[in-house]
Amino acid sequence: MKHGAPPAIVDPRDASSEYPQCDSKIIEIEYRRLRCPDADSKTNRDIVKKLSTRKKAVKILDISGGVFSHLNCPLNGRCKPE
Repeated sequence: MKHGAPPAIVDPRDASSEYPQCDSKIIEIEYRRLRCPDADSKTNRDIVKKLSTRKKAVKILDISGGVFSHLNCPLNGRCKPE
């Protein structure tokens, strides 16, 4: 258990096809680089997949509040949109 949450089994398929913040279909602009037309932001495919998988796990576990409610970039800022 991490942060007191039980583990969740998440299907990773299609995890990088939608932007996790707004659920919009994303467009591949370069190899491993994606763009969200609604948020007008660009980011790495791996980061989108990680945040989308996390969002699915939170939904499965029905967790609200705390560290799980904030699905934006981590505090280290490695996935800030360009």
